[in-house]
Amino acid sequence: MVKKIFPAICLIFVTAALLAAPNYPKPVGHVNDSGNIMSAEAKQQIEAQLRDYREKTSIEVAVVTVPSLEGLTVEEYTLGLAQSWGVGDKKKDNGIVLLIAPNEKKMRIEVGYGMEPDLTDAQSGRIIGNTIIPYFKESVQQPNDAAKNAKLTEGIVAGVNAILADLGDKPFETRLEERKIAAEKAATEQKLKHEQMVALLNIAVPVGFAIVVLIVIVVLVYKAGARRKYLKSLYGKNASSLKNCEDGIKKVEQETPEAREKLGQLQKDNPKEVWANLENSLKKLPADIESQKKNLASLQVEHQNSNWRNSEKIYNKIEALLTAICVSSDLFEAVTKKSLEVKDAKAKSSKLIDSIPNSIKAARKELDHKDVKDKSRKYLDQADDKYKKAKDLTNSQSISWLMVVALLAEAVALVAKAKSQANSDKEDAEEERHPKPRRRSDDSYSSSSSYSSPSSWSSSSSSSDSSSSSFGGFGGGSFGGGGASGSW
Repeated sequence: MVKKIFPAICLIFVTAALLAAPNYPKPVGHVNDSGNIMSAEAKQQIEAQLRDYREKTSIEVAVVTVPSLEGLTVEEYTLGLAQSWGVGDKKKDNGIVLLIAPNEKKMRIEVGYGMEPDLTDAQSGRIIGNTIIPYFKESVQQPNDAAKNAKLTEGIVAGVNAILADLGDKPFETRLEERKIAAEKAATEQKLKHEQMVALLNIAVPVGFAIVVLIVIVVLVYKAGARRKYLKSLYGKNASSLKNCEDGIKKVEQETPEAREKLGQLQKDNPKEVWANLENSLKKLPADIESQKKNLASLQVEHQNSNWRNSEKIYNKIEALLTAICVSSDLFEAVTKKSLEVKDAKAKSSKLIDSIPNSIKAARKELDHKDVKDKSRKYLDQADDKYKKAKDLTNSQSISWLMVVALLAEAVALVAKAKSQANSDKEDAEEERHPKPRRRSDDSYSSSSSYSSPSSWSSSSSSSDSSSSSFGGFGGGSFGGGGASGSW
């Protein structure tokens, strides 16, 4: 009975494992944009760059964007994809994967076993945090998908450049030889150090204990003196900070009437949603100033009645008061900035309202082509709708120019998207009419070109480094979780 049930149970577990396995995209070269982020030009640029780098060094770098991590962590998904594709040579494990999942706002640099000494976890983390993530954070603030994708692409290009810059142009074999020499040198130096240390300990241990005791005493005396000096310095700084608090409160009181005047102009020319928050803050300002004055008077008395030993405690209170005064002072700048934003939005809107209809009209004429799909033309309908909404807002008694300029900017972006999509439609139609030759299943990489795009893969004999490739030309490299992750 058990013999009959056991195979059935095994089959159930195997089936469940297969169903749970993520559906990784199939690689087509160095650049795999399944997330549909990058332009064709950017993909071609990075593909050529990474292909040339592999030819120089034999190191394989894959750039991947995916629409979803399929419920996995970015570490699990990237490691699984890297292993599945086998990026890097099977014997060298010299592959690197840069993966971006824009929907989850996650990314990772996965480093193969053989590349971990050349691209450490710390280096990967710095590239992500200092080079790539700033662009990705800017993408979130963009008004439309096209602008967001452009920023994401800039981050990817910068990240690839940073990775290659950190790695350098040395061939992988040279790196291995240098590591071997360095390891032998380190072993020799370590042995010599050990022998020297044993000799030193025989002499130094008795003397060392006495020296340590003396050092501890000196350090304690020094720290006590340094602490005393610091507190006395802080005592003098507190007096100066209290004067700054007093000047700051006076400045806020002087700026308040002008802030109210500017707010009144905003209220006159704009709907409530533009100035409501500023009005509430200005209403609370007198009470805030009065509270800050009382706090300042109390701190002045406390400072005068204390000595340098209590200066650190008073310092923290003064810093908190300075922060509160700065917040009140920023209110004047906020009102001024909002006024300038409205003025700028009004000027931009006036220009766009005159130019957008002609842009839409010209685009419709350009899209009047048999190869252009209705989906592309719908972007122009959406742009026209945005324009009409903006135009209707300008007929209101109280015009929100910030909303108007935002709608007009969306209209401009939709027109550009319609043109871009139309060009893609034409290229797709031309490809259907004149298809390019497909790559034969038994083809492998050309020894002269390393990676190439699917449409230009060579059928000539491949080099020894790529003879074991199975997907997209990757050579079966292994990964162990080295690298770093980031989010934005």
